[in-house]
Amino acid sequence: MKITDSEIELANRLGFRVPILQILKNETQRPIYQGIIYNTENEPIGFKNSAVSKSNRNCTEALKYIRKWILGSNYIGFVSDIKNKEISIIKSKNQFDIIYFQETNGGNFELTPDEIVQKLSIWNNQFSINILGANYSWILLEFKNNIHDFSTFYEEVLEFCPDLNQTYSTEQELIHQIKNEKQLLLWWD
Repeated sequence: MKITDSEIELANRLGFRVPILQILKNETQRPIYQGIIYNTENEPIGFKNSAVSKSNRNCTEALKYIRKWILGSNYIGFVSDIKNKEISIIKSKNQFDIIYFQETNGGNFELTPDEIVQKLSIWNNQFSINILGANYSWILLEFKNNIHDFSTFYEEVLEFCPDLNQTYSTEQELIHQIKNEKQLLLWWD
């Protein structure tokens, strides 16, 4: 699907290369728009320096396609809204910038983006993680390496993200999710 004149204008306004937006458009086959900043009442209050489109298929699969084509560039894509299958692209080579860009925080648990990045950096060194997506209150992780001590990891995850016990009431449920999907969704209410 051909990129539109308004999408070319968006690329210029964001300082993005047009071919990057074309890759996003090739995958989603849907319009591209600028990311929006919302306040705590979910009202739009400004714009983000990101290009966004909604996928017609599984957003993590669409993201992997997009990342394959932008690999080595100065851009990174991520899922910014799982429910609406929204994929965003920002200027960065560092996956941890996704956390800062989305201002991901631990809400009621008073976790700052810096503290979240510190924990994810440790996990990245241990398990080689891939940040597939994030928003202000959640992160979707992919594990490239196997976790050998699930008991210790389970305790660590619950300490870091206590809301997970609402979904994974036992260690076995969490193990099953990570072993089968190689993914973990963390969120803070």
